[in-house]
Amino acid sequence: MIPTRIDPILKKNTQRLIALTFSVYGLFLRYAAYSQRSLTPDELNQLNYTSTPQILPFWNKYTGAELTAFPGEYLLTYPFVRMFGPDKWGIAIPHIVATAIGFYVLYRICNRYIRTLSAYWIPFAFVCFNQHLIYHAFEFRPYAVLPTLALACFYCSETLIDQYETLNRPKKFLIGLLYIATIIYHAYGALIVFVCVLYFLLSKRETESFSSLFKKFFPFLSSIALIGGSLFIWYATRHGNFSMRQVHGGEVRTFDYFPNPLSDLNNFIRTVFSRLAGFKKIKPLVNGILIALLIPNKDKFKQTGFFLLLIILPIQLKFVGDLFKQYWFLERQFIWVMPFYALLLGWCWDSIFLFLVGTSFIKKILRARDKSTSGHE
Repeated sequence: MIPTRIDPILKKNTQRLIALTFSVYGLFLRYAAYSQRSLTPDELNQLNYTSTPQILPFWNKYTGAELTAFPGEYLLTYPFVRMFGPDKWGIAIPHIVATAIGFYVLYRICNRYIRTLSAYWIPFAFVCFNQHLIYHAFEFRPYAVLPTLALACFYCSETLIDQYETLNRPKKFLIGLLYIATIIYHAYGALIVFVCVLYFLLSKRETESFSSLFKKFFPFLSSIALIGGSLFIWYATRHGNFSMRQVHGGEVRTFDYFPNPLSDLNNFIRTVFSRLAGFKKIKPLVNGILIALLIPNKDKFKQTGFFLLLIILPIQLKFVGDLFKQYWFLERQFIWVMPFYALLLGWCWDSIFLFLVGTSFIKKILRARDKSTSGHE
């Protein structure tokens, strides 16, 4: 038998090994996919826009290559375009680094949420093999960085809400800076910050009243809302009123790539969740969400809120936006939700395994195993 005092050490090292293995292999899959293709017309369009002799005044309203991108992507990639020109690997460096950081932040989050080794690999497997995350990871477009920004905002929002009284001012300032940077990076940035903060504020309602939460967080969050909201409105209105049909100069139908929910709701839902998983061979693990709801589970309420606020709500809002703007509904628009989906699946299976270990049947098996092992020693 392994001494009890060594178990935490083995568990910690095993977690690191799981995270490192899937992260390295995930980066390899992204490298292999990017090496096999040339820059797409959209990437070339962004490259052409970024290839300016002098940096553009990002505080002005201008129409960039990506209609929903704010100056953050331009500022991030501009130095590398100046150094490497059209070399696709040179200009991909900031997105490669961002992808690697995303795996690290996922590791930090999993250490908070996944308590069993049996479930620890699940979030990493979903992120590692998701074909949409693989395709967009290194591309010269803002969708490469959105998953990492979403994970970072999630991690920092939990830190902010749970440790607000003990968190020093420099750390609060850095979290606020992350929020602002996320908002000015892409039009989806404001939504990312909003759903992350909202989820943890509502989770905090279990122990604190609304009035207490309001008094505590209003000064900080109101300043972020004022600054970030002003920047969002400033950049979001740069295009004025436009129709995507006019932009593309042709017929754009919202449901060219997804089934129409009005005529086939079941197939629409199945397609959305299939794209969230992004890898057919591990799709059976999706059933973990339903199983976790049916068993006695102390995290059931939080997992339900996570599912509704961080997965369903963003997809619904983007769907409505596409209908309003007469644009395609595409999986890249909710690519930043995919790591959340992977985390939820791992969290739900973690609850399932903990429940199984707690049942008398499993306890009997473990006791029998311990007796058998002791008999051989």
